[in-house]
Amino acid sequence: MKRFQFKLDKVLALRENNEKNWKIKLGEVVSKMNRVRGEMKRIEQSHRQHFKDFSLEKEGLEYLKVAELYFRKMEEDLKNLGERMEELTLEREEIQQEYIKASNDRKVIAKLKDRREAEYYKEQKLSEIKEIDDLTTGVYGRAR
Repeated sequence: MKRFQFKLDKVLALRENNEKNWKIKLGEVVSKMNRVRGEMKRIEQSHRQHFKDFSLEKEGLEYLKVAELYFRKMEEDLKNLGERMEELTLEREEIQQEYIKASNDRKVIAKLKDRREAEYYKEQKLSEIKEIDDLTTGVYGRAR
């Protein structure tokens, strides 16, 4: 029996590669989002800890001014990280849509390949059965 040859194997390989590239891009964006999320969490924990440790009676007015500037800087950093997270979320959504599209494109060709392969082997099997039937009919006819 001859092996099945799919004429669109190169197209399928290109679509698989395209899907893989979008998956990598999606992973990179998610990784960036995780880093930003971790940095935001670290700043929030630091902010809470410093606020908890702050004591006006111990430190005095000068420390209060420095602490106020520090807290403002933390809030500004959190705001900037929040904006960055929004940008990354939009980027992730765009890349996710492209990944889904690439995945669907690949699946169409893969399903076509599976269907054609099944048809090919079904035809091969029918052909073999016909050959065997012809041989047995010929042998039976000669035996008479």
